[in-house]
Amino acid sequence: MRIGIVVDSTCDLPADYIESHNVVLLPITVRIGDAVLADHRDEEATLSFLHAHVAERGHEAETIPYSVEQIRDLFLGKLVVDYDHVFCLTVTKSRSPIHEHAVQASFSILNDYKPVRQAAGYNSPFALRVIDSQNLFAAQGIGVVEAVRMREAGDSVQKIRERLEELALNTHGYMVPPDLYYLRNRARSKGDRSVSLFSAALGSARSSASSPP
Repeated sequence: MRIGIVVDSTCDLPADYIESHNVVLLPITVRIGDAVLADHRDEEATLSFLHAHVAERGHEAETIPYSVEQIRDLFLGKLVVDYDHVFCLTVTKSRSPIHEHAVQASFSILNDYKPVRQAAGYNSPFALRVIDSQNLFAAQGIGVVEAVRMREAGDSVQKIRERLEELALNTHGYMVPPDLYYLRNRARSKGDRSVSLFSAALGSARSSASSPP
């Protein structure tokens, strides 16, 4: 069985790993003011973009995930022919709508794939599993790396699915932001109230107190 692995570009995996292991990327667009960049995990291009725009307009930064239609078109245009079963691992749904977009797209993909596969000479069924990694950044990438390892080892779809769901429940990523107020404001702009003003103030005070003189 041909197993495909799809991940959005929030994962902290280098482009050469993604390319060499045939991982399909859902790019997320970054917009700062009028400047726009589609993140294809090109570190040099991303850093150049951020250095050019973040200092003066970082407060305007926003990310735009693949839409339902874009995900549907990617699958029906290519993936339903290239693979028999696809695992789509998304950034945690509590921080991005891309998981919901992928779930919504999966309904039309599974309804409409048969003529596409038949035209390419495949009469066997196609299956798609959308998995919420419940993480982001480097922690999200762990599931992708494990899926690649298991695919290369020849493990079954069921075994891979069970392992990925187990990892999602037991992987915890942490980050130390330099500015908790900025993090809070960015989260609130997306309707996320998980970082309160008190938490931001307390965290910043503790950080300042623990910094060396």
